[in-house]
Amino acid sequence: MASYAKVFMAGTITGQITVRTSPDIALFKIETVLGQDRVTEWVQAQGDLARFVVEKKFKPGDQVLVHGELVQGNRQGEFFTLAHRLSHDESAIWRLAHGA
Repeated sequence: MASYAKVFMAGTITGQITVRTSPDIALFKIETVLGQDRVTEWVQAQGDLARFVVEKKFKPGDQVLVHGELVQGNRQGEFFTLAHRLSHDESAIWRLAHGA
């Protein structure tokens, strides 16, 4: 996989998380908001990070922070973010809970 850029983004998990166990991979989409635009990005976690996604029960609607890199997939023109770190976005969760 060729790496194209470092990525740091916040967004909301949309749809179900696809998990494979050989090798351990978790694949999901997140929606980010850039000004007035909404953008959907594919995110993939591998190995220990994929197991973390499953164990911490990440699910659709969760606010997340992703740090990783933009990589090219197997098909022509296919790109996704390969996550190196992933966490729940506590500030976004707090804002939603308090109407901020």
